[in-house]
Amino acid sequence: MNIENKQFFQDEQLIRVVPAERYEMKPDEQHYITKELTKVKLDDDIGEIWTYPALHLFHGKISEKIVKDVIEHCTNTNNDDASGKLVANIEGPQSYLDADHPLMKEFVDIMMRSACIFVDQCMMTNPSWEQAQPRRIEIQEIWDVKMKPGDYNPLHIHGTKAMQGLSSICYLKVPDGLHQAEEEGVMNPKYNYAAKIDGWLKFLWGIPDHYKFDEFACPTGTHILPKVGDYYIFPKSLNHEVYPFRDNEDRWSVQINFNCWEEGKDGNEY
Repeated sequence: MNIENKQFFQDEQLIRVVPAERYEMKPDEQHYITKELTKVKLDDDIGEIWTYPALHLFHGKISEKIVKDVIEHCTNTNNDDASGKLVANIEGPQSYLDADHPLMKEFVDIMMRSACIFVDQCMMTNPSWEQAQPRRIEIQEIWDVKMKPGDYNPLHIHGTKAMQGLSSICYLKVPDGLHQAEEEGVMNPKYNYAAKIDGWLKFLWGIPDHYKFDEFACPTGTHILPKVGDYYIFPKSLNHEVYPFRDNEDRWSVQINFNCWEEGKDGNEY
């Protein structure tokens, strides 16, 4: 399963972002347009605050119908053939899925399109990619993770055959308790702070220790509350983990690793 992302975008006639230097922007437009640098001018022209981004994430949502189709395929597969190769410390099964199965078609099409958009936007806004060749996006592997109460996934990154790669996660089932804790908040005696983020996904892109002591430092991580149908695409090298949870329901997700092949270098980039 692969798509030439350059041709993909030409066929879809997507509008590309206009480079920032072509027109004067308001400060609140700067980050949205360039994805590179936010400059906020201060009163009395004493100077500017410059803020650099640390991370690009793609967030999207699939329909209930697609969620049901993928759940059906996961339920029918359920052979636990991926557990031996993954780092997750879970009792529930982890199975490789068939990206070409009819039940997976709509899901895979959306994920491929989203990955192509992610790559296209990064290529336009990252100066180091100015001379880069077009990328061909290919699914290397796709698998499910069926976490049971008490299961967790330790801090890790993903790998791909291509030097440049992406990973993704999409939520199929989420215990109600995760949302109840978030909604009721830490003041409810039933939930302490640790319980409030039970089962959440954490992304970590820097060294967190200094942040606790330095008021001027920017955050080096973020927590994501899982919601059914939500998906995220991110660089394969991004550290992430999943906290354990206490509930009576399982937490299901589907993951994909994408190869981003540079033209003419399939299988020979390292």
